Amino acid sequence: MGLWKIFKRKSDEVLFDRAVNERKHSLVVVYGARLISKGKLEYHRVIPYAESLFTINRKKEAVKILDTFAKEKIENGYFSEAIPLLTKAIKYDPENIETVKLLSRAYEGENLLFEVF
Repeated sequence: MGLWKIFKRKSDEVLFDRAVNERKHSLVVVYGARLISKGKLEYHRVIPYAESLFTINRKKEAVKILDTFAKEKIENGYFSEAIPLLTKAIKYDPENIETVKLLSRAYEGENLLFEVF
């Protein structure tokens, strides 16, 4: 049994988490892209993936990923989960109109009307 653990191939999720902990941004991007292609990039891994993209100077791609996941959350009614994604995207690109629109929809969905303005 112990020998099996040594030779067992690590999953992309485990490798992604290890790269995040070790702050190896290029590996985070590689494993994050693999998880996206498999449809397995989960909510709690989106922000580290976007931060790594931003760190290696791929700002537009980071904003696009955050917007895509936030849009999915808004469409499913999870407004409170979309707000942190969108605020992070605005931090990277404050002039992105699509992000601002999505954030106002999320605030409106949470009845945070003062923040919409």
